[in-house]
Amino acid sequence: GTTVEGGSTIAQQTVKNIFLSNQRTMERKTEEMLLAIQLERHYSKDQILEMYLNTIYFGHGAYGIGNASRIYFGVAPEALTVGQCAMLAGLPQAPTAYDPINHPEASRDRQQTVLQLMADQHLISAETAEKAGYDSLQLKTDTSATAKVSRKK
Repeated sequence: GTTVEGGSTIAQQTVKNIFLSNQRTMERKTEEMLLAIQLERHYSKDQILEMYLNTIYFGHGAYGIGNASRIYFGVAPEALTVGQCAMLAGLPQAPTAYDPINHPEASRDRQQTVLQLMADQHLISAETAEKAGYDSLQLKTDTSATAKVSRKK
């Protein structure tokens, strides 16, 4: 009889972000599921993932991967390093708690988790994960200066 969080597919989250409110009712959840089915019928998984990445919140007022890469690193997404990508990939779970500007240690811990998962799933080598974990992130700060967030060796 209560509503809980989690368990939504990427398609469902995309539909909610684009078309629906955050209201937590059975009616909204049903509508979300029906719209997600339609989305999956008309778009590929890659297209849905792209829509999702362009609408989710990354913290610091950044909605979408393009805004997040420019706000945090001052570059377009295609110019991100593996370490920067891993940092951004970890943010949606808890954008405020993992904000690399305000919580650098927590964000680095989360980045390490993402890099390890990428290596475990053979998306990158263990060596690449280790190197990316030690590389400076070159964060862009609000004053347009660059802040280095480095992992302790």
